[in-house]
Amino acid sequence: MFNLPSKITCWAKKTLILSTIALFAPLHSHAQNSPYQAVRLNNGNPIIEPDMFTDSDDGENINGPSMIRIPDWIPANRRANPNAQYYLYFGHHSGDYIRMAWARNIEGPYTLYDDFRNSGDRGVLDNANDDIFLGNNTRIEENHLSSPDVHVDNENQRIILYFHSGSSFFVNGDEQRRQVTWVSTSPYGLEFYDNIEPVHLGTSYFKVFEANGDLYSLDNGSNINRAPSLNNPWRAPNGHDFRDRLWDRNPSGHVFQDDIPVPSSELRVRHTGVHVDGDTLLAFYSRRGEFQERIQLSTVDISRDWSQWNPSYPPIEILTANPGWEGGQRTIRNSETSAATNVNQLRDPDVFQDNDGQLYLLYSGNGEEGIGIAKLYRTPSTDVTLRATADAHVRQSSGSNFGTLNTIRVSTGSSSADQRRIYMRFDLSNIRDIEDARVRLFAEDTTGGPVTVYETSSNWSETSIDRDNAPSLGDPITTIHLTDDDQYYEWNISDYAKENTRGELNIAFDIAPSNSASHLFSSIQSSRDPELLIAARVDTPSPTGGFQNIAPLGTANQSSTDFGGSASRAIDGNTNGRYSNNSVTHTTNRNRPTWRVDWNDSYEIDEIRIFNRTDSCCTSRLSDFTVSVINSSGNTVFSRVINGQAGPTTTIDTGGVTGNQVRVRLNGTNPLSLAEVQVFGRR
Repeated sequence: MFNLPSKITCWAKKTLILSTIALFAPLHSHAQNSPYQAVRLNNGNPIIEPDMFTDSDDGENINGPSMIRIPDWIPANRRANPNAQYYLYFGHHSGDYIRMAWARNIEGPYTLYDDFRNSGDRGVLDNANDDIFLGNNTRIEENHLSSPDVHVDNENQRIILYFHSGSSFFVNGDEQRRQVTWVSTSPYGLEFYDNIEPVHLGTSYFKVFEANGDLYSLDNGSNINRAPSLNNPWRAPNGHDFRDRLWDRNPSGHVFQDDIPVPSSELRVRHTGVHVDGDTLLAFYSRRGEFQERIQLSTVDISRDWSQWNPSYPPIEILTANPGWEGGQRTIRNSETSAATNVNQLRDPDVFQDNDGQLYLLYSGNGEEGIGIAKLYRTPSTDVTLRATADAHVRQSSGSNFGTLNTIRVSTGSSSADQRRIYMRFDLSNIRDIEDARVRLFAEDTTGGPVTVYETSSNWSETSIDRDNAPSLGDPITTIHLTDDDQYYEWNISDYAKENTRGELNIAFDIAPSNSASHLFSSIQSSRDPELLIAARVDTPSPTGGFQNIAPLGTANQSSTDFGGSASRAIDGNTNGRYSNNSVTHTTNRNRPTWRVDWNDSYEIDEIRIFNRTDSCCTSRLSDFTVSVINSSGNTVFSRVINGQAGPTTTIDTGGVTGNQVRVRLNGTNPLSLAEVQVFGRR
């Protein structure tokens, strides 16, 4: 039966792109392609979640992430753990300490640092249920501490923490009733209590960045602030009134809010994450009052004087809540001020750039009930556009087949007649090395709201699918928020497409049952076919000896077999990495397990592709392994060690060596599981 279940795009340089959403009245604009993409990591699961906390009260609210890679100058014995490579700082909307979790790998698992029940030594900055006394006759009232913004200062070998305090602070006994930002430093990033500067910088939720030789910040609501000096950003001048902010505000006023054509009491920028890309500031944010609050982006040309900075508008959509831990299955409504959990909202973006230049986006989901992570990358040029080979919708109230209609509809509502789901198929048999894949549909009519694309199975046909035989939904891939009729929308399904290269891609579109909505799209029977836009390598085998996947022509063997995971599964043409789909190999748990494929003849081998198992339990098993090519004399003519954990797909250029065996061997102890091994060669 039809059982309803309980990214997308990223930033621009200097152009105005995509759409914005109404809060009480629609604010329409036309969707356009984004020059960046965002893809969820960690299999779409949170990296910080409530169950991690010793005290359940501390896990009731999780927000405000800020990540750093631990610099090499912090020795292993001065880290939260000798294996720690990443620190993720975050807060609680009304908590009284700044939290931190460490991890060896950026996707986790993460371990909380100093998660104790007793106050005074929790996290990296704890007010111990008392006022914090500073110099200059200043004290921070015992209240909440939150919104960490953390930076590595390599020149001075210290970690900098910006944070805000609660409802008031005192100067010479005079109470100041407002939330403000403070700054502290730490030699190792683990304790910030003793070095808090006795001057507040401005209002709350600072996100700090350097540009043109000055230090700036965006605050709660995205006001722009500037430090009095890059070299001494926290030193108060003689005669400074410590009741006042130290940093200046943009003389042009509230430039982000000025673009929004409704009062700030109805819709305004909430919290931001910032990244400088040349002369462009990328400002990520969610908006309080949004109809389905989500992560969006505006860009600012910062080559001008800061008094002339002007953000792009309308904002570009980055991520909308997926069903599951992010809250996408919950009823959408306009968000409100202050804390929230169990809501269909994404909040609190933070942008982190790793040592290799890769950008990541962190965000809180379900309002403020966990932290997720996504990879950000530039949208590559489309190499091939595929037309869907089949599409249909099924309707819960009817057993009919609707596969030959000119339109397909996804909808949900109070009656079964309103509930429809779309199924779609693409042929990826000649596609490999996918870098980016986006499914593109033309919306002829929409009521507005979120639509989620899901993984699904292949056991359906366009001319026979109905409510009774339609495949169930798999994992959600990504969600986008539709706004206007008569335009194209794109869903980024890159990782799922990578899993299905050389095969068949099946997806489904659905709406969470709590959201009454209807969206009508053009089908393959119309003039605006559903498309898959792909940046990838496309096979064009030459009849006179071009490189082709020769793995299925050989015989596969492995050192042992467990759980029915035979060696032949790795050359069956199915790259799907889920073990339940019966196409993944499995050896016993022993030292240096091996898989190989042999041919009777020798081949010139140009490239090898290894597809990893993708179940959340077991992706890390394919780590530290060696791929080799052996010739007919038994000599190894090519060998490469892959250090660390493999991704979903590992591509190895062998340089055209000649051999008749390819071998994959773990260098340690673990079961060896392979979804597929593709070997591109020729006689």
